[in-house]
Amino acid sequence: MDIDKNKSPYISTQSSEEDIKFFLCSLPCQPCFFFIERKDWQELRQHQKGRLFQGLQWTNVIAKGIKSIHPYCSFAFKRHRVKTVGSQTQAPIFTCEGYCCFEDCPVEVKAEVADESSLKAAVVFSGGDVCHNSKELHRRPVRAAARQATAELLETKLPRSLYLESMQKITPVVIDSGCRDAAPTKNVLKNISWSERTKTRSHPDELPSLKALIDQQHGTDSDVLQK
Repeated sequence: MDIDKNKSPYISTQSSEEDIKFFLCSLPCQPCFFFIERKDWQELRQHQKGRLFQGLQWTNVIAKGIKSIHPYCSFAFKRHRVKTVGSQTQAPIFTCEGYCCFEDCPVEVKAEVADESSLKAAVVFSGGDVCHNSKELHRRPVRAAARQATAELLETKLPRSLYLESMQKITPVVIDSGCRDAAPTKNVLKNISWSERTKTRSHPDELPSLKALIDQQHGTDSDVLQK
């Protein structure tokens, strides 16, 4: 089924209690691929231990690439493997597997990078066509570098404003799909903002922290006067 950007591929089905709508669409035609940015790959290599990347930044990189091909499913990843530097084996330098988080959706995905020269990631979708219950919404967790980037945006924007701005950038068809990867909830944004603010405090409580900053400033002023 080809998706018209101006039309929502909804299909209504009946249940015993109420009408339930599903977002249905076909998977992208094969072959599919994207390119990993070299700076992202080099950063991941710096956090490699054995045949695994440490941390979760690799999931951000791969999810971003898959999203450029197929923006409707919200994917979680269950395993990955990385070839060690200098390895002479014929295996791909990177492979991973994931699945769509929507309960009724059978879509699974595999990504494979054959060589480090091009960093071309071949993507294979399987399992069947996209099927999302309209009552479900899913978002990928905001982790690693994505969390820090979001925190920097929240230095000049309120959580609600950033949420509304992010929602406005999502296309209508992706909105209908229920995928909200590009728009973390207001509560998540509030938590990120709060977490970053507490990192800059001398004390966990507001008033002691403020007092410490004032005392520190007075001490600085005194030092200047003595000099």
